[in-house]
This record gives sequence, C-alpha cells and structure tokens, in this order.
Amino acid sequence: MGFAEIIGGLAFIIAMIALWLVSDVIKKVDTQTEKFLNSHLRNFRTELNELDLTVRDFKRAVKIFDDRSADIETRLDTETKALKDNALRLEKKIEMLDQSIPKRYRQAPTVNPRSIQ
Repeated sequence: MGFAEIIGGLAFIIAMIALWLVSDVIKKVDTQTEKFLNSHLRNFRTELNELDLTVRDFKRAVKIFDDRSADIETRLDTETKALKDNALRLEKKIEMLDQSIPKRYRQAPTVNPRSIQ
C-alpha cells in the first residue's frame, strides 16, 4: 500500500502542476488576445466616435435648416399675401380714379395699351 500511495501522491502533484501550467498558459493567451482586440478595437472606436460626432453635427445642421426653411416659408406666405392685397387695393384705387374722370375729358387712346406680362 505504501507504493500506491506514493504513486497517487505523485500523480496528484503532477495533476496540480499541469493545472497550474494550463491556467498560466490561459492567462497568457487571454492577455495576448485582449491586446490584439484592443489594438484593433481602438481604431474602430475612434472611427465610431468620429462618425457619431459627424452625425450629431449633421442632425444639428438639418434642424437649423428645417427651422430656417419653416421661418422663410411662413415669411414668404405672409409677404405674398401682403403683395396680393396691395395689388387688389391698387387695382380698386385705379378703377376709382378712372371712374372719377368725367367723360368729357376722356379721349380714346391713340395707341393700343400693351398688356403687362
């Protein structure tokens, strides 16, 4: 029995040494893998950050453009309506002025008036 116990003890010690060596190798492989991934992922992360900043700037620019175009559209509608109202008022005033001229002072036009295009 003494010999079997010695062999068993040696086998146990060899198994523990093997586990220790395997764990050490796993740590080295993990460290190398982590270094490899970090070196590649660092570039990827910086590119993603730059892309994120670019997208944020683009969103900000689009929002400013939308706000300005809405303001311009509103102002354009207002000014167009004001111009139409002015044209109608002028047309009425010209018609009233034309009606106010007595017939005896009117002369037939010698030249055909050109139409405004």
